[in-house]
Amino acid sequence: MAPATVERMTALSRDISEKTKIITDYLTAKGLDAASFDVNGLAEFPISPEDEGPYKARLDLIELTKELHDTAVGPKEGLRYLAWDVSIPFCAPLRDVAWS
Repeated sequence: MAPATVERMTALSRDISEKTKIITDYLTAKGLDAASFDVNGLAEFPISPEDEGPYKARLDLIELTKELHDTAVGPKEGLRYLAWDVSIPFCAPLRDVAWS
């Protein structure tokens, strides 16, 4: 039997696939594109809260993919990325600092 953490990754992958199918089936049935970073792509995802099933599936998908990402990265590397994300915007080359 696989360790619980491995089983959780497998379950996350399965759930992600199921939620993605709900969303893609909805978009296909409505003739809609997904949001995209393409030049002419949609800036917002075209599922409204009134479309409860696909909307909930999208929220679940976001949560599930975040958990899978965090699990794959791991706590040590995740903290390193978190520290870099917080500190990098505050860094400035010394030539750009106004000295008084």
